[in-house]
Amino acid sequence: MQALRQLRLLVAQLVAAALAMLSFTASAQEPATNAQAAASNEPTPSPRITLIELTPHIAVNDAAALIEAEKYADAVVILDGFIANQPEQVPEAFYLLGLAHHQLGDFAKARMPAERAATLASDAPVSWLELVADILKRSDQPRAAIPWLERLIEKAPGTKVYWLELSAAYEKVGDFERSLATMRLAQQAGLLTEDGDFRRLSDLLVHQGLPFQGAEVLDEAITAQTVRADEAAYTKLGTAWFLAGEADNAVLPLENAARAANAGDAYVRLANVHITRRDWPAAVAALHAGMGKGRLTDEAHANLLMGVALYAQGKSDEAREWLTLAAESDRHRAMAQSYLEAIDAVHVDVAR
Repeated sequence: MQALRQLRLLVAQLVAAALAMLSFTASAQEPATNAQAAASNEPTPSPRITLIELTPHIAVNDAAALIEAEKYADAVVILDGFIANQPEQVPEAFYLLGLAHHQLGDFAKARMPAERAATLASDAPVSWLELVADILKRSDQPRAAIPWLERLIEKAPGTKVYWLELSAAYEKVGDFERSLATMRLAQQAGLLTEDGDFRRLSDLLVHQGLPFQGAEVLDEAITAQTVRADEAAYTKLGTAWFLAGEADNAVLPLENAARAANAGDAYVRLANVHITRRDWPAAVAALHAGMGKGRLTDEAHANLLMGVALYAQGKSDEAREWLTLAAESDRHRAMAQSYLEAIDAVHVDVAR
């Protein structure tokens, strides 16, 4: 009975370790690490260069012509002089000055006139708002970009890139709740149509403690062939199901991930799920497959899991060999020693 209690305790400890391991797998792919990738995966067009209509101001018209001819530095000289000597604030002049600096790559100088133009014009064109948002993005000012992206969505709610950029900006400032809400609104509007859109939405749902919904979103997208059925997608899906407490649902996607993988770590993740399900033979099979593929990140961890699965089936002698190997690792020595002591305790009880 004492040995049985030890087994239950150690299995419970290992299940907790499995949860921690898979949780780490999820967090390693959490949207915080993917915010910049999310924005870069979606082709983000540069702001549309919409030159102004002719104005009563000759200097402004001349500057527009220079910008059209890609003579940006010359346009800056004219516009700086015009703005300095013009008592009236002309939105078109500020817009063109911001655009010229933007085209020269000087985003620090571009920001003030671009923002001034979009603020002065109560009904600023989309291209003016795009210019400000792009300058702030390139200047790594996500918090400042948020209100401009919101204005863009108000003007053109059917433009997907604005929603993705707004979600990424919220994420970069640590506001994951609004980042997720933005993506869900875009989904409800039917704007999410590409592979990366659904992976990102699923990541955000998992990150925000909604793994069941994250799994559903990704599962439906894979089934619809919107998301490519590759190792990463299957790993995300299996991890989401596992974190949602749906270990049985996690098995198939993790099996698919393991078959697609070039290394054996995916099989070790699968073995963790089988151990959680108390399916010891399946865990042993997965571990053998992973060891066969090789290139394990943590071979000692695989040895530990193999020892545990064999021990749980009453195969103490085989388990001892694997646990002894695992005990050579500093990271896994304490857990392996606990199992080895449990095996010794069982043998003592039998001897009595």
